[in-house]
Amino acid sequence: MKILSFLIAILIPCSIYAQAIITKDNIDSLMSAVLSSNDNSFKVLYKNRLKVDSVMGIPNYLQGMIDFIIAKEEIDPIIFSKTNPEKYKPNWDKITTTISRKYNIDYANRTVTGAKVRWASWKQDWAEHTKNLIIFVEKYDTDKSAFNLNNKAWSIFEHSNKTDELNTALKWSNYSLKLEPASANWIDTNANILYKLGKNKEAISLEEKAVKLEPENQEFKINLEKMKNGVSTWQ
Repeated sequence: MKILSFLIAILIPCSIYAQAIITKDNIDSLMSAVLSSNDNSFKVLYKNRLKVDSVMGIPNYLQGMIDFIIAKEEIDPIIFSKTNPEKYKPNWDKITTTISRKYNIDYANRTVTGAKVRWASWKQDWAEHTKNLIIFVEKYDTDKSAFNLNNKAWSIFEHSNKTDELNTALKWSNYSLKLEPASANWIDTNANILYKLGKNKEAISLEEKAVKLEPENQEFKINLEKMKNGVSTWQ
């Protein structure tokens, strides 16, 4: 790793050599060496990110790493500063402009939206959290795994009473079930969202299925009993 970093430090000014460094064998090693945007590893990867996508065969392969560095350096030190007053409200436009100038507007909009989700969660402003979570998942989130979509759908179920937001959560939950139809946890999420939307018959049928799949899960049994008795499952 030290030798690779040393070579990068020498060769990074030369785009021809930098391109030669971007191989499958080197990309993950380079990524593991990144601690800040000042690292040579970061610079060569960011500059050649389209080539990285081509080599790895995965669009936006570096996006998670780059977003993490941006949040670490340009967002979190500002919004989560211990010196901020209790009623501090981030200047999101200013933060967006700063990131856009250093990277581009796409990175700025995506990372700032993600930060708005984290900020609202930290402040327990669930209306703002849900609003920005939906924007982030619908527009920016590349993680379309069943696990990720289920968790985000559950967050909306817990914190929103708005029909349109719950319907969005149901859409995500439906997709997670399409990916993994035998998951009792995903079925439970789907049932709870349906129940909160007033679709009791469908909800009970699904919750019964979840209980059959995992009869030892007491939470599922409690949810089913609440549904049958018309009791809230989200408080």
